[in-house]
Amino acid sequence: MKKSFYFLSVLLLSSVSFIACSSDDDKNNDELIGKWQVESFSDEDEYEYSSCDYLAWFELKSDGTYTEYDSEGKTTEGSWSKKGNILTVASEDVLFPITIKIVSLTNDKLVLQFTTFEKSWVTYKKIG
Repeated sequence: MKKSFYFLSVLLLSSVSFIACSSDDDKNNDELIGKWQVESFSDEDEYEYSSCDYLAWFELKSDGTYTEYDSEGKTTEGSWSKKGNILTVASEDVLFPITIKIVSLTNDKLVLQFTTFEKSWVTYKKIG
């Protein structure tokens, strides 16, 4: 599986539903909603990524669903939730929900840390 959507393939990569109780969580959820495109990768092994890896993007929707588009044109759909700095995603393509650490989140940048066999970080820019 390509690392291009380490997110939903690893972010869908892609839920166990969590209900946020505070207005701070609601505000952070609002910042997550939108379309996010891969901007850069880094990992512990200094893997080299091709420019096609950066064509992937995903959309988190306010109804708790997401759509992922990988660099090869494949579309995956599933659900997402957030509790604290943990993003949980699930889809029919993955046997169990995936949890991903939110390292940082602003209005236009999102950095996620994936831990599978090694740690990797993916930076996304908001495109919509």
